[in-house]
Amino acid sequence: MPIGRGFSMTIPEVVVACVFALTMAACGTPQPGGSDIVAQVKAQAPALCKFVPTAKTILALVATGQPELAAAAGIANAICKAVAPAAGQQKAPGTVAVAGVPIRGHFEQ
Repeated sequence: MPIGRGFSMTIPEVVVACVFALTMAACGTPQPGGSDIVAQVKAQAPALCKFVPTAKTILALVATGQPELAAAAGIANAICKAVAPAAGQQKAPGTVAVAGVPIRGHFEQ
């Protein structure tokens, strides 16, 4: 397929170029509401259990697709249950996880 003067591409080359261009465009597109939910969880979790999860942990929990982990309050509650079990319950040794996602972050003082 001729493109301009003295330059031509085959159909497969055009398809590859389009796929590449679309892939690159998608890489820079932020997830809708991603930064909002991160900020909300980072505000809610410390109020519940003095634990501040990392943004990567929060986004990984949202990405599980579980309905209870789609809103900030649900994520904050799930994280706090994992890192600070209710009185009388003992925290499991090692890294805790929610929905298979390791919980990373730090406790506030």
